[in-house]
Amino acid sequence: MYTNEAKGFCSYFLEFDGGGRIELMKRRGIADFGGKDIRAGYAHIALGAGSRENVNALTERLRSDGFAVLGEPRVTGDGYYESVICRFEGNIIEITDNGGKMAAWSGMRRRLEQEYLAPSLRGRIQYYATTYSKSPDHEGRAAIRLDGKELISGCYWNNWAKAKQFSRDEKYERRMSEEFPFIDDTALRLGVFDQRCFYEAFREFDGQSIEESLSSDNLLVRIFAVLDRRLGKRRLLLLAETIEEQPETFREFFAIRVQAEGITPKY
Repeated sequence: MYTNEAKGFCSYFLEFDGGGRIELMKRRGIADFGGKDIRAGYAHIALGAGSRENVNALTERLRSDGFAVLGEPRVTGDGYYESVICRFEGNIIEITDNGGKMAAWSGMRRRLEQEYLAPSLRGRIQYYATTYSKSPDHEGRAAIRLDGKELISGCYWNNWAKAKQFSRDEKYERRMSEEFPFIDDTALRLGVFDQRCFYEAFREFDGQSIEESLSSDNLLVRIFAVLDRRLGKRRLLLLAETIEEQPETFREFFAIRVQAEGITPKY
């Protein structure tokens, strides 16, 4: 279930074998909206376009055909990339990138913790992401926990609150201007990431090989990879030969993995 405490909103998906889904939604004070765009009962139809590029292209095509775009393409709090188009015969249309794929965080978390995570760490590593009502922008926060203790945690607001701590290097402008912060060791140590960064990292990780993930520019993707069951002991020992060249946060997660496997690499 997805919850946005700031808006008093929550939703839950019912999935069917054929790939269809029904979203059950609840929102505080819904009667105050007057039933125009937010109303009780039937709300909207969502169509999967298959990719972000298709969402963007279809949105522009409909705009050029004279249809009003109520919501520009964006990543929503529960992990969809979508746009919202005006009513067709009274229907509001959402165009999403995911089609029949599980896009909600609960599905991503299940795959990370039950399908991808090494058996030696199952039940110990938890991936956490939620909206965060105490943040002024109500964006959200994310964390990775080991035995209930947060190893890394962050929220979107930190991108501005901790900007003075950023090095004025070649990455500075990217950190300050991109919608998704540049995810490197600095970002993870300062907590400059949120739940949407987890969604983005999972999409990359889920769509490529373990070797590609280990060499990703996104450090979250590399952390997912080093905890992955597909990374065997032989590959871990090979990785240990160059581990000192890796960022500090990656080395910490590598140490957790090899300890869980009972491996004592020679550094």
